[in-house]
Amino acid sequence: MTSAITARAATADEYDAVVDLCATAFADEAVTAWALPDPARRDARLRESFRDSLRAALEADAVILALDAADSPIGVSIWVPVPETGPSDEDPEDGEPPAQETATRRLRAVERATAARTPRLPHLHLVSMAVLPEQRGRGAGHALIEAGIARARELGLPLYLEASAPANRALYLRHGFSAHGEPIRLTENGPTLQPMWRN
Repeated sequence: MTSAITARAATADEYDAVVDLCATAFADEAVTAWALPDPARRDARLRESFRDSLRAALEADAVILALDAADSPIGVSIWVPVPETGPSDEDPEDGEPPAQETATRRLRAVERATAARTPRLPHLHLVSMAVLPEQRGRGAGHALIEAGIARARELGLPLYLEASAPANRALYLRHGFSAHGEPIRLTENGPTLQPMWRN
């Protein structure tokens, strides 16, 4: 049976709708729920974060939407080309204040841990992907991944991501990804991330 779910690049004039979609779809994602443990403040913090980052991603055609049969967005993914990089001489703890609120501390921990494991070869990085809770399990994730794979082929790049849950890892394995090194174990009982790679 052919899925009614399709995928396409988001456009700059969809900015507000994409911010809303991201705030809802990512609210219960494993890393988000751990890094932003206060549900009462999570929505505002997510919207602030996405408002800061989505404009550039939309302008770079890095945002892909999954759409239902009525052409309504139900899932979102962000795919960023990463150039070849050399070893970093930056101290990951350099400049850290001695005390931080939980959310800031944990978000910085995620950034440090994932940056340390990002491959130095050029690649297309699946920075994040989420589907609206009521739409999960219906093929939106499949459509988003297939669209990302097609974009990587156009660019001639392999793909890299960090899977944040066993169900996500299983989905990526079905699409030709494989484990890329040891898992990333976040501190403070955070989720375990599995780096994955697809040539």
